[in-house]
Amino acid sequence: MATKINHQISPNSGPTELQLKSILIITFTTGMFLNLLPQENIDGNPVPTVIFKGHPSIFHAFVISVVFAFTGSFCSLMIDKKPKVSRFFAYLSVISMASVFSTVVFPLFLDSFKWGFQGKKQVMVE
Repeated sequence: MATKINHQISPNSGPTELQLKSILIITFTTGMFLNLLPQENIDGNPVPTVIFKGHPSIFHAFVISVVFAFTGSFCSLMIDKKPKVSRFFAYLSVISMASVFSTVVFPLFLDSFKWGFQGKKQVMVE
């Protein structure tokens, strides 16, 4: 006896409107306050020294992820008549937001190893 599984997409699945508005607000304020952080120029590009010091490529990935999260949530909130397209943009914004958090945690993780190994210097006694 075989059971048939119906793979229809329900209109209520996916991120909620509150989640999308939260992503929109978080990414907008992140983009606005990004220029207020102290920065250093690396290869002609400004890189904030707060978290991304010495990691310009991770900072660029962070900025791209913020832009995708903002765009995905904005498009998902604006498209009402096509739920599949709206759901695609909603998932894009959620995945990009996860990428934003991971690109913030990764340089902190790298720097924690650097701080840990700097404290264990051996002193030679003659």
